[in-house]
Amino acid sequence: MELSRRSLLIGAAGVAAAGVSSSLPGGKAAAVAASATGGQATMHLPAKALRGFGTLSADSVRLAAGISLLRIQCASANAAELVHAKYLSDLVLLPGVVPTTVAVGGLRIPAYETSAGVVAAVIADDSVVVIAANGRDAFRSQAARGIPKGSRTSDFAARTTVPMYLDRYDKYGLLLYFQPFAQPLGWDKSKPYDYRLDFDFIDQNGAGAVLWDQELMLNTAEGMARVQDWAWAMEEFTKRGTPVHLNPQLYEGMWMTNRYREQMNAKMPQYSGWTGTAANYTYAVGQTSYSATTALDAELGLLQETVRTYAPSDNVVGWLEPHGELGGAPGSVLLTDFGPVADATFRTFLKDRYSSLSALGKAWYADPGRIRSWDDVHVPEVASFLGWGPDALDIGGSWRVSYPGAAAPPDGWDQPGFDDSSWGSLVMPGSDRVEFTARASMLARRTVEVGTDWLTKHPRVWLYLFDLNNNVANAPLAVSVNGHHTAGVPATILQHFGGVEVTDLLTAGPNLITVTLPNGFLGYRCYLTGDEPVQYPSLGPLRNAQWVDFQDWSRWTRQQAVRRGVEMIRQEDPERPVILMSPDPYADLLKQVAAAYGANFHNTGYMAGFWAEFHTLLARSAGRPSTAEPGNGAPNADQFKSFWGRWLTEGLNGVHYFQNQQEIMSRPDVLETFQANKAMYEAIGKYHVPAAEVAVLYDLRFVGHGGFPWNPEPNTWLPGGYYASNSGFALLPVCPRDGVSYLDFGDGTVDKYRVIVDANSPFMDEELVDQIEAWVRNGGTFVTYMQTGRHTSTDANAWPINRLTGYQVEGMDTYTVHPPALGQQSFSADAKHPLRAAPGQQVFTDTNWLAGAQGSGLRLRRIAPDAQDLLLWEDDGTVAAGMRKLGQGQIIHLGCHFEEIMDRNPAPDTTTFLGQVMDYLKVARVPARAANAIFRHYISNTGLHDFWVLYNDTADPVTTDLVFTTPAAPTVLSELNSSATTAVTKKSGIPGVYGITLGAHETRMFVSARADVAASPLEWLTVQRDWWAGTTEPEPNVLPTKAQLQRNAVDITNDWAFLPVDNSTPEQIAALVAADADDSGWERHDLGIFTLPNHPDVRHAVMRKRFTIPAGWSTGEIQLWLWMDRENTIFHDSGRIYLDGVMLNDFSSGGLAGVPANTLLPPGEHVIALEIKGATVGTGVTASAWAYRIPEPDARQDLTGTWTVTGLDSIHDGGEATLPGTFTGSYAARDVTIDPAHKGSQAVVYIHRTGASINGILINGTFIGDLYPATKVGDTLLVNITSKIDYGRPNRIELVAANPNGPSTVPKIEIRYYNPTVYP
Repeated sequence: MELSRRSLLIGAAGVAAAGVSSSLPGGKAAAVAASATGGQATMHLPAKALRGFGTLSADSVRLAAGISLLRIQCASANAAELVHAKYLSDLVLLPGVVPTTVAVGGLRIPAYETSAGVVAAVIADDSVVVIAANGRDAFRSQAARGIPKGSRTSDFAARTTVPMYLDRYDKYGLLLYFQPFAQPLGWDKSKPYDYRLDFDFIDQNGAGAVLWDQELMLNTAEGMARVQDWAWAMEEFTKRGTPVHLNPQLYEGMWMTNRYREQMNAKMPQYSGWTGTAANYTYAVGQTSYSATTALDAELGLLQETVRTYAPSDNVVGWLEPHGELGGAPGSVLLTDFGPVADATFRTFLKDRYSSLSALGKAWYADPGRIRSWDDVHVPEVASFLGWGPDALDIGGSWRVSYPGAAAPPDGWDQPGFDDSSWGSLVMPGSDRVEFTARASMLARRTVEVGTDWLTKHPRVWLYLFDLNNNVANAPLAVSVNGHHTAGVPATILQHFGGVEVTDLLTAGPNLITVTLPNGFLGYRCYLTGDEPVQYPSLGPLRNAQWVDFQDWSRWTRQQAVRRGVEMIRQEDPERPVILMSPDPYADLLKQVAAAYGANFHNTGYMAGFWAEFHTLLARSAGRPSTAEPGNGAPNADQFKSFWGRWLTEGLNGVHYFQNQQEIMSRPDVLETFQANKAMYEAIGKYHVPAAEVAVLYDLRFVGHGGFPWNPEPNTWLPGGYYASNSGFALLPVCPRDGVSYLDFGDGTVDKYRVIVDANSPFMDEELVDQIEAWVRNGGTFVTYMQTGRHTSTDANAWPINRLTGYQVEGMDTYTVHPPALGQQSFSADAKHPLRAAPGQQVFTDTNWLAGAQGSGLRLRRIAPDAQDLLLWEDDGTVAAGMRKLGQGQIIHLGCHFEEIMDRNPAPDTTTFLGQVMDYLKVARVPARAANAIFRHYISNTGLHDFWVLYNDTADPVTTDLVFTTPAAPTVLSELNSSATTAVTKKSGIPGVYGITLGAHETRMFVSARADVAASPLEWLTVQRDWWAGTTEPEPNVLPTKAQLQRNAVDITNDWAFLPVDNSTPEQIAALVAADADDSGWERHDLGIFTLPNHPDVRHAVMRKRFTIPAGWSTGEIQLWLWMDRENTIFHDSGRIYLDGVMLNDFSSGGLAGVPANTLLPPGEHVIALEIKGATVGTGVTASAWAYRIPEPDARQDLTGTWTVTGLDSIHDGGEATLPGTFTGSYAARDVTIDPAHKGSQAVVYIHRTGASINGILINGTFIGDLYPATKVGDTLLVNITSKIDYGRPNRIELVAANPNGPSTVPKIEIRYYNPTVYP
């Protein structure tokens, strides 16, 4: 367990007393021995396993006033050398630290000096001793007491080099995404470009690079990744010693999704779309389910090849966890977790949560015997929580639809009897055709039959629409029944859904339903039901429990999948950082993964777009750094400045600049800004936020629980958390603070803090309340905020927090929802009221602010005799805030607030309000303040500098004062972008720098020497012990290798013979590409760019590869490939391709896209040769090469016949066509019955599509395809439809045309049935 802040601050007060603030760890755990004996304050840091450094413990001693000794005990002498070298190299990364020599007792000691003092570090066997003094004289007179006997001058010098990854943050905080073959914006592509300039730019600016690796997405590219696209750049960076962060990412190819189709995300019935948004075909190839088993192993095994290959490279400084961004629209995330693979993990999750089936039955149904078997437990449908079920009436089906465009809808279109015969038809919901229709306003009509018995059984009826359109935020969705307008389905923030009562509008028999759809589709279920819309947590305890289990399981699957991704990396590389991209919805769970395995959060855009520090707050409580990137490169200097201004004040420790190096290089104003501010930008990663005594509790678990499919209803539960009711915003200028989640009470993380301030967590189960109570009784202070602890997860308005606060809620203000601005709704209280201080209270010592304060919130009544009122509502005298002692700690109950909910700009009264609470608790304040700007104070990682950063987040110039609020104020500041210094002056006796100007979006970064140099070694060590923790051993899960995945492919990408031929004649080259040429003496080279780094002057070369076609490939269909998906250029600049001495392709930039090769590649040995010519240092072939076999199936089902064609607009009849053959239109469809005898086989639709004319197929309404031009390569499309088949019944197969305006030629189409071990 780490150090206890409380005991540290009390027992070791002498260590940090002279500093502005510190980052020494802390909390309540009694893990530090701090004593004062003989005038020496001592501190012990227990042994802690770290990545890179090994296990370290330490003892800190104050030798005398102003001088300290830190002894770091390492696991070995080699480890001690590394710790020593790292410390010394870190010391000189910032200005103001100079090497010096100090004579101590006859020994000339190499040391480092600042204006405030001297530090030196010496190796003593398997330990490192650091001596630091506040002044040269103190060092000279006292250092001898701490220098180990027998030390020599050479023992103070570094003996080893520091691995680059250990400098990932301190030296390499800025990385640039590197795009191979990127050229300057607007470059004339007919002219050669010297790609070395890009490498030079990165090196000359002290940056590093980020490279992507992903799976090849092509239909036949088994077990292959995009390595050949970037490996040459990696080689060049390695030669130069440039740091590189590698991003291996899951990117499912059709070969993978065909093989594991049953483990891809399965959509809930009638949902159209994927995990991004509704009616979206982004993942039409398939996306590996977060519940997948062997499918995820296969993908991770493929990417592990890259990790295994490059982990030994010294210049690799980090990895991406392969799942990448974990965001996704709230609704679609839930709507794509369904089916057998999801059921399996749902049961696993529930078995862990509940002790037995009877316990689950009791929680869900109040009947222990209700569930007979775990096989009866399934993932519920989202709609089932809003009235969908066996008794609901489905109104989906074929709708008559029309797009009015700019014209007004035709008169009477929503009335019975309207002639819609000229309109198109579209099945909604349930058909992925809506993924291809126009995103325009649609008028839709459908007549549904409602039986008399059904109406009698349902005296009240609601119509529910999960249309999931995005433009229904400010007004209800228009719905009519039998020509009568309803009130409309209420507006929502994002994907639209909801219900409207239609009791009086329905009749027995046919009923006309009409609806206006702003985006032109119905994305999920629509139905009639007798269940009135209610919102969680008002579903009742039993349904609440089911909903919470469903939501918790969904979040848990993300955590488990990410854990497996991190473990894949840790199996090969236990040391380097791993970034977790965009963890936001699951950040509480992923923080546990980060803490265990040494990962860090990485933001992928919004921290550049607006000021936010959610990631950094949470990461700090886990002891982890945080990094970020923009969502796009800044188009101009102002945006570039604003990106950096936010990053530099959000507490980040690194930036990966996206999208590529040319985003800076070829935009003159951006480049000028970058170079002018480079010293400031390079500082990122060299400092950190001072350690906090305070943490803010953010509720992530229930943010999703109360979201989709519910409309925000603040009077049911008032939104809380970082973006809704963030008490942490108001505390920014008050004190350092971190972020914690409810999980941190269970694992001891909160023990690092003296104070926890809630950010309005309205849901708290009894277990959490028990944990809070235990923490408080052990000495903590818990501060509620607004509606903290209003509900449990299953019981609405239970107020479990009352038993701690000693207050009962007698009433509360109501709230009104405002239309969204920038996609974000806000909520304001319907009334505000004056407050006054309660008699005898001592928390709010300055009550002047109350004279004009107007607040809203809870009306409290004291129910515990030991509770003390703090603030009262002026109008009725009820309590607005109170406190209660519990054990050694206390609860402060703040039931009032002063700003709108979802307003990210705290009211001044809130800052005053919370600031006085912090003062009462004696929380150390931020040591300076600045108005009209975002201000942050940091400490350098070495502990030798203070950073004072000001950012103007507006487009107008501002003037501000940097006012110091600490007795230890600096006397002079240096600015990193300038060699000038600025003196600290006083106004009215208050030190500061007055009249600082900040231009539009300007950031200014000032640095000063910290006065207490003696405290700096412990500061440095504390950072290392935080940032490099996380040594949990990965599970010994053996992942499949690349070779094991290549069931039907012969990979010929690597180990080619290579020979430069710049001065060769055509006749000589002809001999070199001949089948019998002797290449045994040639250099060996993988496919890729050969000029960099090894042959910069070569522009003409021949490459050859001998390979063997297996004997078993005498049947089936053989193809030859030389290709890279998502690239139009294979050869740089052009190449010829020879097979067994015969030219297949003359000079061009293209490769081989599945050339039919049955006659070319009989079983046996073959030779493929390439003649490559280029005009630049980027000459070579960036492709993989392979032979692929489509085996003979066990059976075939011919699909020759008449197909129904849909016209160009996707909604009107287009006649018929005979296939094989040609059709013109959007779709060609027919029904196919599949014999149940084929169960157990893999059913694969085989389509020969001339010119890749078919994007994919819809099978029973579900689209599967490879429609992106970059991946839709070759004339053969194979789609595994096994998991989508309804055996023995008609199955609708629809071909989706790539170009509806032209002919789609299909020479062959059939279903093939394979043994699952053979194909796919």
